[in-house]
Amino acid sequence: MGIGIIKKIALMVLAMVSTLSLAQAQEGHFEARQFTSGNQVLNYRMLKPAHFEQGKQYPLVVFLHGSGERGNDNKIQLVHGASVFTNAENMAKHPAIVIFPQCPKDQSWVKMSRTHKKGEDATFLFPKTKKPQPAMALVNELVDSLRASGQVNKKQVYVMGLSLGGFGTLDCLQRWPHKYAAAVVICGGNNPELAHRYRRKPIWFFHGSKDDIVPNHYSRAIYNKIKKYNSGTKYTLVEGANHNSWDSAFATPELLDWLFQWKK
Repeated sequence: MGIGIIKKIALMVLAMVSTLSLAQAQEGHFEARQFTSGNQVLNYRMLKPAHFEQGKQYPLVVFLHGSGERGNDNKIQLVHGASVFTNAENMAKHPAIVIFPQCPKDQSWVKMSRTHKKGEDATFLFPKTKKPQPAMALVNELVDSLRASGQVNKKQVYVMGLSLGGFGTLDCLQRWPHKYAAAVVICGGNNPELAHRYRRKPIWFFHGSKDDIVPNHYSRAIYNKIKKYNSGTKYTLVEGANHNSWDSAFATPELLDWLFQWKK
């Protein structure tokens, strides 16, 4: 085995260990739960405000992870984004209920296909489907149950996601626009022909200028379609960033201030 291959394997192992460590660091904050509908089960994690009060209503944030965090361990979906909500300052300033559902390994948040894996010529196809994907349907049922629990302020329900979860966020908006006050879409996209369904929803898009997994024109096309319909929608192109534009998004100090200002 060559030295180059050994180095690559070592880097892959290091990345996996780092990813698991990041997720494990958040496990103590997010309670492990399951939502059941018929014979379908959705794993998810829930964060409640530090000083949660029964009878009080809180904003609800739904966070959709990327393709690499799919599975059934109900842990790894916390690797990206969870620390934004467990930050002590953010928890004090923006007490909210936050859920991180986990999509099963063999499923997807949204139905789509890709004809090229990398590069500017990567092409995504979005077949129009009347029914959501099974995992997304369960997320929607979970949201409905939380909205009906009396603990959620129905005027402050938000959805956000990265990569596959960014695609899923836009799928949520086009299917159930009446449920959400605003959204954050990181390195995602969707069918621009469906953008009219959520054109009046404030959305903050983040995308890397050098993203060769999901080229940024997929989110830019959506932004260009809806920006004239509301002044809240904004677009941040992260110069020099590849697919990991979520690092810049989560490091943006005003991200949660922007999100929680919106109400239905």
